This record gives sequence, C-alpha cells and structure tokens, in this order.
Amino acid sequence: LEKYSSNKHQHYYCIRISLHPYHLYYSEFQQKRSTYKPSTSKNSSALRSHPDQFVYTALKKIESEEWKDKVEGINMIVQIAETSPQALTNDLHAIIVALLSECKNLRSSVSRVAIASLGHLFSALNTKMDNEIEKVCLVLLQKAGDVSNAFIRKDATGSLDDMVKNATASKVLTALIASGLKSKNNAIRTECAASVNRLLDRVGPKVALRSKDSGKLIEVLYTFAKDPHPSVRYYGKFGLQMLNQVYSLLPLSNGAETLEFLNCTVLTILMVVVFRCLTLFVKFRWEQRLEGLKRFEEMVMRNARIVASDTKVLDAFVGRLNDINAKVALEAMETYLAILYSASKYLFFSTEPNMKALLSQIITALMSHLPSRSEEHRRLAKECISESIKRIDNSALAAAVAAATKQSNVKQRPFMLRSMSINASLYRTKPHLIEVVSLPILWGNVRSPTQMNCDPEVKRAMKEYAQVLSKCIGKNALLEQANAFLSPVQKRYLEMLI
Repeated sequence: LEKYSSNKHQHYYCIRISLHPYHLYYSEFQQKRSTYKPSTSKNSSALRSHPDQFVYTALKKIESEEWKDKVEGINMIVQIAETSPQALTNDLHAIIVALLSECKNLRSSVSRVAIASLGHLFSALNTKMDNEIEKVCLVLLQKAGDVSNAFIRKDATGSLDDMVKNATASKVLTALIASGLKSKNNAIRTECAASVNRLLDRVGPKVALRSKDSGKLIEVLYTFAKDPHPSVRYYGKFGLQMLNQVYSLLPLSNGAETLEFLNCTVLTILMVVVFRCLTLFVKFRWEQRLEGLKRFEEMVMRNARIVASDTKVLDAFVGRLNDINAKVALEAMETYLAILYSASKYLFFSTEPNMKALLSQIITALMSHLPSRSEEHRRLAKECISESIKRIDNSALAAAVAAATKQSNVKQRPFMLRSMSINASLYRTKPHLIEVVSLPILWGNVRSPTQMNCDPEVKRAMKEYAQVLSKCIGKNALLEQANAFLSPVQKRYLEMLI
C-alpha cells in the first residue's frame, strides 16, 4: 500500500498487486474446464526429445511436499501425454496411482490440476487407460458429487466426459455402474446417469441395442428411471426414450439380420415396455390406465420373468385391481385371470418375501369387491380368488388369505372363510403352518361380536370352517387347544359348531 499526494491537503492511496505465478497459472481454470491447457515448460524441447527421463522426474516432483512442485510434476505428465504418449505406457499404473492420490489433496489448487490431468490422459492415451478406468471413474464420480466446491465438480465432470469419449464403451459402462449406480449421494447418481446418456449418444442407440451389453444398459437406465431423485429419473427416462424411438423405427422385414436382432434384444425391449406400463398405470385419465393394462397383459404373455423382476410394476398393477374407476377395476381383474396361468410360475415364488407381500395385497384388493353392488364385480372377484387358490402354491397363499380374512367385514367373511378350505389339502404336508395360520382365525371368529355371529351366512361359513379344521387336527385336539384361547362359554359354542 503506497501513499502519495497531489498537494499537501489531499492524500491518495494506491494498492500495488503482485500476482504469484500460481495465480496466473490458474486463471484459465476459472473458465470452462475444456479450455484448460497446462503451462508450457521451459524445457519443452528437451521433454520432446527425452520424454522417458522426464517421466521419472515428474513422479518425483509429485511426491514432493511442496504444492508448487506437485503442480509442476502434474504439468509435465500432461505435456508428455500430449507430445509423446507412448512414453507413459510403461509407468502408467504408477502415474495413475500418484494422480489419484493428488485428486484427494486438501489443497484445491493441486487436486484440480490432478483431476483435469486425468481427462487429458484419456484424450491422449484413449483405450490404453482401460485397465485403470474403474479406479479413475470411482474418484472422478466422488469429486463430481462434491457439492462444497463447484470448480472441482466442473473439472471432474469434464474429465468424466473425456473418459466417456475416449475409452472403450463397454469398460466405461462397467466402471460407471460399479462406481455410481448404488451410491447414496444424489449428485453422484445424477452424474453417473448423465455419463451413461453421453455414452449412449457416443455409441448410438442402434449400435447399443445390437451390442452384447444391451441388457446391462437397459437395466441401468431402467434403474435410473425409477430413482427417487428427479434429476436421475430424467436421465434414465431420456435414455430409454432414445432406445425406444430407434426400436420403433427399425424395419420389420423377414431378413435373417432383423430376426437375429429382434431375438437378441427382446428382453431389453421388454424392459422398455415395462417402464411404459408403469407410467401408464399411474396416469390420471382412466383410458390411459386401461391402455396400460392391455400392454401389461401382452408383456406378461411374452415374458413373465421380466415382469417378475420389477415389483414396482406389480405394485402398480395391484393398485388397479381396486381402482376408483369401475371400468379399470373390471379390466384389471380380467387381466389378472388372463395372466394368472402363465405368470404364476414366476410372479408368486413361495420363497420370496416380496412376493408373499404382493400376494397379500392381491387378495386384499380382490376381497374389496365382494360387498360391491355390481354383480359383475362380485363374480369376477370370487373367480379371481378361486383361480388363485388353484394356480398358486397354497403354502404361499395360505398366509395371504388368512390375513385378508382377519380384515374382512360381514359381507366379505363368508366367502373368505370358505376360501380357507385350502387347509384340508395343505394340512397333510404342512400341519404346523395350518395351525399357526388358521387356528387364530377360528378363535377370532368364535370371540367375534354378536352382530357378526348373528349373520346367517357368517354362521354357516363358520360352521363349515370349524368342521374342516376339526377333521384335519382332530376334534379332541382342537378342543384341547381351545382351552388356552377361549372362555368356557365360547368353548361350548365351538363344540356346537363342530
């Protein structure tokens, strides 16, 4: 700060600024990442003539404790990559390890240079970076998700873009999936989804569908399209739309090439259709929900295994079984009957916990139509429940029917109690399951309020249900177990029933 005066009464102050060479070097970083160029070394001619010697020097400088030496060493690596990339191949692993270590440097001036240098290495070495791509991608995605520093985030995004443009496409996809697909950081998943879209744009949707990684690509995009974060969903949906448009424009000729293409990509295209059904199921207009049900039926008939892999679509379909619109609900029950035979092998595994929960939702949704004023609704609901008992493994279905029976009202309970007749066929193989699932329903019905037991239909259904359990377990064994759950009066009522 220097003081000078134009006269003895007025004083002016002038600030003299001296810029450090480091600040001059980083002035270009304040602009777009892609415009960054490393500073030119004074020994550039010697570097071009003897690059191997300078690789060792650069690594030594990067290991130095001084941040200026680190920056200079990274600059040398970038210059060698641009002038003599073949000189880096022998020591590439050591170089990458050193640069990745500096990407985590607490001094942002060093970490930004290291991050940018990785992008230059991808541009210069292309597919030679494939062996190191997973480690590099992991660090770059972590830096791209750094919300505390916008400049580091921009540099990391630029280097990821260089990786997507220059490395082998299949290696890039594998690295992105491993590093960012299951991350809990929204920014990391967003950048991962954006990078997958850039990769798809680089390869081309048509080539991507013909590649051996098409199934992996579709699955990743579909996962992104269901992500809870809106930015990730946007990129997932955008990628699926690109693939869908290309598929719809393909000529459907009888040539062997087209048939081979269709056979290779049928699973991936079905996943696109699954996504389309999911969006139609939740539309506001009932006509669109009807259209979704029709597509869902066609898709299940073609490949039920793909549908079984996505519980969100199944949950959305179950929601249509008791849709607020009567036409949609009727169409959903008819669709359920149509797909029940082909889908029961894949949709309702007795060993899958999520499928057991889905069965409970289905039976509860169908049971809601039993007290309906519409005869058609009641008939279809009863038919759906009866066919489910025939087609689906009863050991998986028993708990779902029992849970729905406990929640039933006076109009629903008679049919639900008669549906519990599956106990008779199942008791021989799984007696313990029947005792655990069915006996609590019997005790609950005997202890029910007077208005429930006074209904003649409920009374007849209770009597039939009690007699079925009495035949399975034995009258004396049943009454003996009743001692722990029923009062003497209730036990005498049970004796009258059986």
